[in-house]
Amino acid sequence: MYIYPDKNDAITKHIVAEEFDTSYWEDSENLVLKYVFDYLVKDAQPIHMVDIGCGTGRLFGKFAPYVDTIQALEPDPKRFSNSCDEAKNYSGKITVENSDISGLQDDKRFDFALVSHILQHIAPSAVALIISSLYSHMVDGGLVAVTTTHTSSAKDEYTYECVVDGKRISKAITKDTFLESVGNKDGIPACIFADNTVPEMFRDAGFELIMKKYYHYSNHHSIEEDLLIHDSDGTGAIDVLFLFRKSRE
Repeated sequence: MYIYPDKNDAITKHIVAEEFDTSYWEDSENLVLKYVFDYLVKDAQPIHMVDIGCGTGRLFGKFAPYVDTIQALEPDPKRFSNSCDEAKNYSGKITVENSDISGLQDDKRFDFALVSHILQHIAPSAVALIISSLYSHMVDGGLVAVTTTHTSSAKDEYTYECVVDGKRISKAITKDTFLESVGNKDGIPACIFADNTVPEMFRDAGFELIMKKYYHYSNHHSIEEDLLIHDSDGTGAIDVLFLFRKSRE
């Protein structure tokens, strides 16, 4: 049984409350998600979405207006229960399963997939499995939105985070320590991806990168600052959104 190690999202809540202006954190995320929504409304056909690792269903309300159905997957039992409660607010549009992507039926196909802040916390072999499974379950030309960590460094970096006495502790670790720490219930190991790492994995699996947007800049306090560097190289951003399209066969 999988248990998400950040109990009650303590680490994430600490980052938002203590290291960023709360309104900026949400506004910056909303800004990049709007670019995805703009792509979704271009197609008049029904859009069937899969949300991989939906957590508590935090993003259901963001995407529900733009899609026809959402199949949500969450392996953590408590977060699954919370997401089921959240799904009830959407009149049957959203179904949730206590599973990961391996639980999808072979014949299931989707027009759009969301993978929100999942890839950085799992082993490379699991990342590869998610990407290959997505390729199998997406229609030709289907879109995949990925949000994940970002570093301006040339190579991936690794950290381990936990909350001790109400304070967030973050330390740099090696790749080997990261791999050993995956699944540890006392904290969260994270791979901070270099610019090309995720695009190369998706490209190798048959996806085309069609958009990249940086967000959550460590020195920003408003989205106006984000907009001023709309086409930046990502310096100072701790998160990134990628939009991929499955190549048409």
